[in-house]
Amino acid sequence: MATDPPEESKYHRAEDIALFRYGIVRSAADETLSKSKRGQLVRELASMAHMGVDGVPVVVSRQSIDRWIRSYRKGGFAALHPSARHIEPRTPEHLLSLACELRKEDPFRTAAHIAQIIRTQNGWSPHERTLQRHFKALGLSRAQLTSQNIAFGRFEANYPNELWVGDALHGPVIAGKKAILFCFCDDHSRLVTAHRWTYSEDTLSAQAALRRGILSRGIPGTVYLDNGSPFVSRQLLRALAVLGIRLVHSRPGRPMGRGYGKLTVM
Repeated sequence: MATDPPEESKYHRAEDIALFRYGIVRSAADETLSKSKRGQLVRELASMAHMGVDGVPVVVSRQSIDRWIRSYRKGGFAALHPSARHIEPRTPEHLLSLACELRKEDPFRTAAHIAQIIRTQNGWSPHERTLQRHFKALGLSRAQLTSQNIAFGRFEANYPNELWVGDALHGPVIAGKKAILFCFCDDHSRLVTAHRWTYSEDTLSAQAALRRGILSRGIPGTVYLDNGSPFVSRQLLRALAVLGIRLVHSRPGRPMGRGYGKLTVM
């Protein structure tokens, strides 16, 4: 099996990291935000988990987010590329995954105890505060793991084109093939801003639908999608990054945030 040359692999890794950083800082880098609003947004970004370049949720510190914002403002997307010595992740993600499994196995284990277990098994562990932030962002606090009642709040964008919500819906069988509808809806007005019927549930079809909406309705600030294969491609993420559109994915297994009610394709 052919593999990329080392330098090409490093370039792709650096590009992936830059896209990951862009996805986090895009909204906070808006120069129209007040200092207090930006601070609040950065704190929120630092308190949640983000899907890392290796497909594992990670938590990013406020200091890192602030540094990336300054870099983006100064040099644009290119400035978000890491230096050669920072291409590889600093905190091994398999240790964070191990910590999550230990917490799920026994929700009453403290972060300090989990760090001690990992340290005994691997010779090193992330700091207990890092684990605490990671657990909180992933919804793995003791209270959340032992609670049976989960409430979901309501949200609506403040103005048109602030947020588009997209999805792929399975339609009727036509000429022996399942029809697929890619659809984008403006969260504020509930207007269908873009749609495309196709037989293929892939990234090209999703991009074609989104392109129609942008040409007719303008550029949205944020696009909110699920984690289906048409919506998680590097090609789509780069296209949105170039256009300055923030991409947000719903948490795996938690699609409730994208629902306006049950949709039926007629």
